[in-house]
Amino acid sequence: MSRQWKLYSFYALLCLVLGCDRTSGLTDAQQISLFITAVEQDSSEDNLVTSLEEVDYSLSVTFENGASHIIPSRLATYQENPLDIDIFFTDGRQTKLQALNSDFQLGFTENGSVNVPLSKLCFIDIPFRGYVQWTALGRNGKDSDIVSSNLEFEKGFKEFYVHGLYVEGVTLVEISYFNRFGFLRYTQIFDLMSDPISENLKEVDIESTIFDDTVSNRLFLSQHRSSNYPFIIDQFGDIRWTINEMVGGWGLQQTNDGDIIAARELQIIKTSLSGKVDRFEIPAEYGSIHHDIIAMPNPDQYLLTVDSPDGLTVEDYLILFDAESLAVIKEWDLKKSVPRMPLLIDDEEDWFHVNAISFDKRDQTILISGQRSAVVKISWNNELVWILTDPARLEGVNTGTIDIEGGKSINEVFLTDFDGDIITWGQHDIRINPTNDTYYLFDNGLGRYYSNQITFSRGVNFSIDIDNNRFNILETFGENRPEFYSPIISSIDFNASGSVLVNFGSIGYQFNYISNINWHTPVWKIEYPGYGAAWIEYDQFGAVITEILFSNPDENNRDPGIYRARYASLSS
Repeated sequence: MSRQWKLYSFYALLCLVLGCDRTSGLTDAQQISLFITAVEQDSSEDNLVTSLEEVDYSLSVTFENGASHIIPSRLATYQENPLDIDIFFTDGRQTKLQALNSDFQLGFTENGSVNVPLSKLCFIDIPFRGYVQWTALGRNGKDSDIVSSNLEFEKGFKEFYVHGLYVEGVTLVEISYFNRFGFLRYTQIFDLMSDPISENLKEVDIESTIFDDTVSNRLFLSQHRSSNYPFIIDQFGDIRWTINEMVGGWGLQQTNDGDIIAARELQIIKTSLSGKVDRFEIPAEYGSIHHDIIAMPNPDQYLLTVDSPDGLTVEDYLILFDAESLAVIKEWDLKKSVPRMPLLIDDEEDWFHVNAISFDKRDQTILISGQRSAVVKISWNNELVWILTDPARLEGVNTGTIDIEGGKSINEVFLTDFDGDIITWGQHDIRINPTNDTYYLFDNGLGRYYSNQITFSRGVNFSIDIDNNRFNILETFGENRPEFYSPIISSIDFNASGSVLVNFGSIGYQFNYISNINWHTPVWKIEYPGYGAAWIEYDQFGAVITEILFSNPDENNRDPGIYRARYASLSS
């Protein structure tokens, strides 16, 4: 928890050997000089005095780093002040050492976080530079604690938000103050009550049916489609953060700096965990933002999925939007880089139906999931890099007008599975893990093998051998749970520890695939299954460590489910 040193001054060692009295061979003035030099070298705002006591006729001073210095008590007296200690010596000299001898201002602001009801604004008057850490103590053991990152502060009055309160009852929150090297200077526990969450969110039933309480705390960001109020829950199914403001239903995710972003119609909505909301509107000619949004390396820029500005087709166009200038700075017309393949779903207007994108900053390429036909990778210049789909969908398709990277043919960029499996059945949420160069995809199973006979959904982790135009399925998730079949929406995510979160988001729907023009009737299951969405989390070894069910049907027992789920953090 803290780093401590065993440091002793020359004078302290000398005292141990000879004894700090008249028989030591040092004059009183020499002993005072050595002591003053030693303590002043150790004393700083990063190394305060932790104790000053008289023991065996000696005055002993100990610091945060573990260093200890002594002087005969007959040679010195002292006075403790709130933030320092004055030591007076018999020869008239004196020294001042920095110390924390009293409480300081620390507390919470009432009504400081009205639109983020499970967060509280904390204030602290830092007497010396250091860092603060808060912990929202969980009700399900240590693995339900939410611990902040280290908030580094110079001395002075500071404010910061604490997140992770529970919806009902008291939440215990511990505030701890450390020096820069991790020595605990002060800690206090507060009893905090949350503010009311939105009524719409209260109606969503969240039941954690499986959880491994030996695995460290995980948090998940999502939103039930019966409302546009995002929430963050822990693995036990408890809501630990929300905002009482609708922020949009598409592309919900958390950026690297901790903000929550989503899209709604023409707007990009960005909210901080502390409740600050910014809205940016794209030009009306691009229709609505549907379905995804990517925060780019430039924090003011977003990659968006929109409609074609020619008005002839929808959900087949990408733009790079600059939120500072409110300008579109680049466009990708996918009609130029993706072949139209109607074998699975034939729709002249919504021919590709982009439902997810990812940006690979390693080579400035874009991964795109088009529900109607394929997953593709395109270059920054809108050239097809590779395409992953059922080979049958390319038969008889005119690809001569498609821009392909390097002037290659479609066969040179077409990927097939080593074992002949197909994973693009109405798929969603293409993701890339640059750490090990693998990909994740939610294979909905819509119209699997162009029928309605085999209905299951699954998450898929796969790699690509670009030299041989192959992809290799490494692992699948949830294939053994056909009761979670989700023909539309849904998602998959992964975290740094290797765990995978699969969101079966449309369990209440029942699409009866008959043909490429008759594929989504009836829309709703006749008998409500008891939940509209289910999450399964797998650890790095493939074991199930979390299962959470979500339910909020309307008066007709129709539950719209959950579009997306993501790993999240409240530590920033």
